[in-house]
Amino acid sequence: MRIAAAIRAQESLILQAETDLRALNASHETKIAEFRERRDQFSNVLIALQRLSRMPPEAVVAYPSTPSNLVRTAILLKSTVPRIEEKATRLREDLNDLEESRKLIEDRRKIVATAARALISRSQELDRIFEQKSLVRKQALAARQVEGGAH
Repeated sequence: MRIAAAIRAQESLILQAETDLRALNASHETKIAEFRERRDQFSNVLIALQRLSRMPPEAVVAYPSTPSNLVRTAILLKSTVPRIEEKATRLREDLNDLEESRKLIEDRRKIVATAARALISRSQELDRIFEQKSLVRKQALAARQVEGGAH
């Protein structure tokens, strides 16, 4: 029967979409955890830089340290800024990945919902066919009994 084959195909589609959805959800959760970890690391660096930026240049020069340490600190800061920008870029990319992942999950959910509605519709159609077939069978039996009794 075509309807039974269609039902099996819908069930298969639903199972595959649900499997994909579980994998996407797991991946999404992993990405969220990684993003939070990177965000927290980045926040700590930004807090330290913010504290440094609040210090007036005179305070940095007057800070009890050797000139060589001040030079090393300046070099370190200069080399740190590109890495901070790199981390900020990575965080933006992570956010974009999370958004894409969320959209994929939503798409899979829509596929599952649509397939489930189609499956229900096909099942109801199959039930109606079985009911009609049963009714026709009962009518045929009744007709035979009437014919058998008339002879």
